Order: sequence, then C-alpha cells, then structure tokens
Amino acid sequence: MDLEAKSRQTDAHIDKLTGRSVEAVGAREAAGAIWRSNSCADEVKWQSPGWHEAMKIARDTDSCDGDLNGLTVKDATDHFARHCCASYPATLCDKDARKMTPCKDEQDFLKDKELPGGFCDFRSVPPATDVCTAHQCTESGGGCHCHERAPCEALGGTWKPYTCSDEVAAWGSEAMKALQDADEGKAQCPDLTMLGQAVQDAIAYTAQKCCASFPATVCDKTAKKMTPCQHTSDFLPDQVIWAYCHVDYQFTPNATVCNAQTDCQGDEHWCHCWSETGCAAVGGTWMEQTCRKEIDDYWRPEQHKVLQWAEGNGTCVDQVIDGWVRAEDQVWLASTCCSNFPSTLCDHDVEPMTPCKRHEDFLATKVRYSWCNVYPSPEESACIASGCKYEHSWCQCETEASCATAGGQFHSTNCTSEIQWWQADTHKAIKEAIDQGSCTGVETRWSPVENSVSWLGECCSSGMDVCQELASG
Repeated sequence: MDLEAKSRQTDAHIDKLTGRSVEAVGAREAAGAIWRSNSCADEVKWQSPGWHEAMKIARDTDSCDGDLNGLTVKDATDHFARHCCASYPATLCDKDARKMTPCKDEQDFLKDKELPGGFCDFRSVPPATDVCTAHQCTESGGGCHCHERAPCEALGGTWKPYTCSDEVAAWGSEAMKALQDADEGKAQCPDLTMLGQAVQDAIAYTAQKCCASFPATVCDKTAKKMTPCQHTSDFLPDQVIWAYCHVDYQFTPNATVCNAQTDCQGDEHWCHCWSETGCAAVGGTWMEQTCRKEIDDYWRPEQHKVLQWAEGNGTCVDQVIDGWVRAEDQVWLASTCCSNFPSTLCDHDVEPMTPCKRHEDFLATKVRYSWCNVYPSPEESACIASGCKYEHSWCQCETEASCATAGGQFHSTNCTSEIQWWQADTHKAIKEAIDQGSCTGVETRWSPVENSVSWLGECCSSGMDVCQELASG
C-alpha cells in the first residue's frame, strides 16, 4: 500500500472517530461526489499477514521490539493505535499506560477551554469578500478566514474550537509515558524529555492555559499561584494596568468619523482613541491588561516558585529568578495591583510617603504637566480665536477651555500621578531620611534619595521637597 493511499485511509478513519465524516459527506455529496469511509475494523482487516503475525508475537512475548517494515512494532503501530484504541496510550505494547495531562491531577485539567487555533468552517461556501471583511475577517485565496467565534457565526459559519483536549491529544505515547513517570515519581521532570525538550519546558504553555491550579503541574503539584502583595487579600485582580484602542489598519475609519468622537483623533491612515466608548464608535477593539491577566499570561512557574519561597521565609533577600532577576524586582506590579502598596510581598508594612517632610503638606491634586493634543491643527486665525498660540505651523493651547474650543484633547498629570511609579525602596528611603533628620547617605536601590524628590518641591505647600526642608533645619 503506497503512502498516499495510506494517508487517505488514515484520514477516513480519523473522520469516523471524530465525527467529522457527517459534515464531510454533506459537502462532498453536494459537490456531486460519492463519499467513502473506512473504519478501524476495515483498517485491521486490510493489514498483511506479516502485520498480524507481528502483533501476535508482540502479544505472546509481551515485547514490541520486533521489526515491522523497518520500524519497531511500537513505532509502526503508534499512529494507528492513537486513532483506533479507546484506551490510548494503553496499547498492545504498553498495557499500563495512562492518558495524562500537564496538570497536577485529572480533575484540574480544563479539557474544554478554548485555545488559539480555532477556525471558521463555511462548508465550502465562503461569503463574498466585501461581506467577509466587513465583519473584520480576512479574505485569502478565495476563502474567508475568521479568527474569533462571533464574526464567524455572524457570517453563518460554524466555529470549530481548538481546545485543551485537542492540544493534549496531539501528544504521542512517548510524551504520555514521560508525564506518567513524572506523575508516579519515577523520575523528576528535568530528567525526562518529551517533544524534544525537558518535560517542564514542553508542558509550560499548555499547563498555563489548561490547568486550573497553575503553576501547580504534574512537575510540581504543590506550587502556589502568587501575587506581588503582602497579603493575598490585598490583590486587586481587575485593576487595569494599561489599555489602548486597537484599530485594524484594514478597517481604519476616515478622518471625519474618527475626529467626530470626543476621545479620538486621526486622519485617513490612523485613528487613536483614549476611551473605550470612542474606540467602540470607530469600530476598534478596546484592549486592556488587568492585574490577574498579567500574572496568568506572563508569570512562569519559576517566578511563582521563588515568591512562594519568599512568602514562606518572610524575605526576598538573595532570591533571584533565572539566575539574575531579583525577587524584589518581580513585584513591581504591586504599585498598581496591591491595595496596601507600598507594602509588598518583599517589603512588609511599609509606610506610604510623599516628597514632602509632612504628609499634610502634599498637594495631591496639583497639576504638574498639561498638554493639548490638537489634530488636525486648525488654521492660524481659528487657533488664535480659540485663545491658543499658533507657533511653527501648529496650534498650542495652555488651558483646558482653549483646548476644547480648538477641538483638541486636554491631558494632565498631578502630583499623585508623578509618584505612582515609586517602588517600596523609595518610600522606605524617605522614611529613613525623616527619622534620621537628613537625606545624607540615604539610598534607594538606584541612587541617593535626593534624586527621587528633588524635582517635586512644588508638590509641597512649603515649596521644598523633604531633603531641602530637612537640610534647611
């Protein structure tokens, strides 16, 4: 049997096992073709006498090391067994093999969770190009490609999800054996390989997406999901770290539509929006990253493990990730994601400080910087009539009222926003300076404490930053 014929038969019984044959029959019969399928029983029946003899020897000797067409019996039958054996990876060659997942146990596996890789099936009748692109799908090679369920179904397609079960089903018996050995404690994950990598590296992506208790996995069943906060209850999972409006270049609205929105500006080539409402109005997608999503998407098992150790031992000192990243630097999210910041997992009970000697002197809402985005810039006469200055062929507005009159977007920062990125070491350094009555010799991680406050004197009612006031006596 040649390879092409073998491939056709394999596809046929895969269709039968997965239920795809029903749709395939409809599509092919509609095209005037006759659909033929082969079952796993047919596949066995068509094997040569030598194949059946090899199976018998393997069963009688309890060994699959024998030769079958230049391969061991195990390797020669693995693909067949994967599609036709209900208990796979348990086969004639390994009767005790178990279906494995990357998770700490079977119950932890999110088998139906969808992963990137789903596709839209239009059953050989894709929508017209203009209809396809109007739903933000892409046309290519005469087909319409939708990468999300909603536009697919809106166009009458059938969404075919790619799930965690699909991902794991693609792993062969050797991968399952490695995971089983790890699960049963026969070997440690760094000493086992699957898919050409150490087991913990091979399962990293799938475990992160598909295991409810990640970072707990088959490789480390007691691992705990950590946060950057001193206490788990301090964590703000839904706090937004950053957000922006994504407008696909293929669907950029014209300048009139873009600039008609209160919070958007642009021209024929781009459109930028500062709010979710404006973004939706121009057909964009509002993208935002929350504290929970940042940790779920980007923190690796080693990061959780180091912070778990730090939590248990009460210190982050001398703990590093990947051999060089300090544990203290891993908790930078705390400034946005922890309700009791500047206290963090690494720095406990830190008093929040300001650039002033006394807390009551801090002018929290005083505007530090402001600017007006005017696009497109009005003509000189209109700019001046709005109360703005026209310089270098551009309209520059200094007040919120004049900016609005000129059709611009007014932005500002205040004293509170200026210090929001201070890390715990800056707060601790200012407290130390106040306690000792001088900033002399007091350091943050990167530089003398004076460098953190010297530009913020105008945020204090005294007009002096903490170091200036301490020095003045």
